[in-house]
Amino acid sequence: MIMKRCFVLLLALVGLVAGPVLLAAESVFDIVNWADAGAAADAHANLRVKAESGDVDAQRNLGTSYYDGTGVRKDGNQAVKWFRKAAEQGDLISMEMLASIYWNGDLVPKDGVQAVYWGTKAAKLGDSLSAGILGTIYESGGAGVGVNKGEAAKWYLVSAKDGNLIAESKLGAMYANGDGVPKDEIEGLARFYIAASVGEPYNVWDKMQIKDLEKSLGREASLIAQQRSKEILKEFELDKSKKTRVQAADGSLTSAQGTFKS
Repeated sequence: MIMKRCFVLLLALVGLVAGPVLLAAESVFDIVNWADAGAAADAHANLRVKAESGDVDAQRNLGTSYYDGTGVRKDGNQAVKWFRKAAEQGDLISMEMLASIYWNGDLVPKDGVQAVYWGTKAAKLGDSLSAGILGTIYESGGAGVGVNKGEAAKWYLVSAKDGNLIAESKLGAMYANGDGVPKDEIEGLARFYIAASVGEPYNVWDKMQIKDLEKSLGREASLIAQQRSKEILKEFELDKSKKTRVQAADGSLTSAQGTFKS
């Protein structure tokens, strides 16, 4: 963009009229764009060679290029093909991408069975986002997968232990309503306290649930829920990087609490 402006300005300074300036400028940029397209095509060709040789990073990156349309036309079938090749070599990101693509029907027909298959493989290998996807799949069902609220709660808990506050919010609602787990409004409120610590505007819904539950439970039970939220955070056996996220959430609990302050 800077080069474009400088070129137009240079032509204007030598006395050329606006029409020729714009025409010349656009012609130059066409050449630049063609050059960029050529470079992208070369890079894509090189990436494909590496991917076909079995390079897992190249396979994942090639799948991403087809998914995003980077340097090549978007193609869901090609994206899935290369993500699958990388996933079959144990690549967690590719497994997660397959679970997401199949569940959302993104560029390919929606397929809950394939989403569960890849999501489960990734979640069992420690991918918390895939665990959250599984929770969503089992909570809502569809595309060949039946509703299973207990299974949804199980996977939300796995994801929440890894610091996923959306999964924590989902657990809060399930406990508050007895949906897939025994009804426990104190546990639900505790989970909402943690989820709400993400900050605005993402915690608006969580704060609404906190307000309603605090009103229903009263001061004493709400203070118990606040203490329980701190216990939940301490229960999570997390590595150093995850502990940093949990400590940040713990420090934000006061701002997430509603009417009653401990």
